[in-house]
Amino acid sequence: MPGSYVVNSLKLSDSAEIAISAPGQVILNVVGLHARKPLDLSGGSVGTSFGYPAGLLIIYGGNGELNLTGKADSYGIVYAPNAAARLSGEADWFGALVVKTLDSSGNSIHYDRSLSAMGN
Repeated sequence: MPGSYVVNSLKLSDSAEIAISAPGQVILNVVGLHARKPLDLSGGSVGTSFGYPAGLLIIYGGNGELNLTGKADSYGIVYAPNAAARLSGEADWFGALVVKTLDSSGNSIHYDRSLSAMGN
């Protein structure tokens, strides 16, 4: 359901999937209090209906490690300017990533050019 949600941390396992199917945007604010890896998608994937990355915005202000590696292609925007992110494996990321450092191997990041119009 579209809206803004606050979680301390999020870990996907056993091929779990976060699927945003309703129109609108889901904003996920990750606090990361006492979490070494406040966001770990290594056991699943995140997606939006029709592959629309702007449907999911993940915000994290801390400096913990983010594991964006998923078992399937993921769609969304990650805004975590102080965090180190890891993206590896066979799954690709569609959308945008704003992170302090990015360790990427074996996959691609596909920037959605329609996101540049969101600020206008």
